[in-house]
Amino acid sequence: MNRMDKLKAFFSFKDNQRWLIAVLIIFILTGIGSSLLTYQYLEVWREEPEEPEPEPAIGYINLERLQAESELAADFQRELDERGQELEEIYNAAGDGSARETYDQEQIYQQYEFTQSELARQFTELMKEAIDKLTGEYDLWMVIEADRVIAGGIDITDEVAKHLDADLAEEAELDEGEPVEPGE
Repeated sequence: MNRMDKLKAFFSFKDNQRWLIAVLIIFILTGIGSSLLTYQYLEVWREEPEEPEPEPAIGYINLERLQAESELAADFQRELDERGQELEEIYNAAGDGSARETYDQEQIYQQYEFTQSELARQFTELMKEAIDKLTGEYDLWMVIEADRVIAGGIDITDEVAKHLDADLAEEAELDEGEPVEPGE
């Protein structure tokens, strides 16, 4: 068979009928597949887009300013100063340094430290309660101290002070205990 016959045979419909049918089937399947994918793609876009999640907000609080501006913080500090003054008077009246008097002085100092830590604990609990409330209101992810913030964030110091003074002042347990007397 010469070249021309081979070429005629190649282009003849009868010999290439199987190939032609296979190519047509492939084209049909490709068209159906792309149509289904397009339909599915369009269905996705037809749905309402979901609201994007808000970016997590970070709040910060200036503790020094809170302690300076909050009336409740001032009440706690005043209570600590009064108790400290009472204990200092007892401490100074404790005498010349005998073993019993030294023990009494140490006990007085421990009472002052206990009072200081107890008042700090109470204030911290009240402050945490105020911060927790504001965390929900402002949809904050976390609250940190202001001196840790380099940029951004939401300052909630004023709101914490207002909440402490207005809503939580009655929960404060000030002037609860009596100082320890020497010899007790």
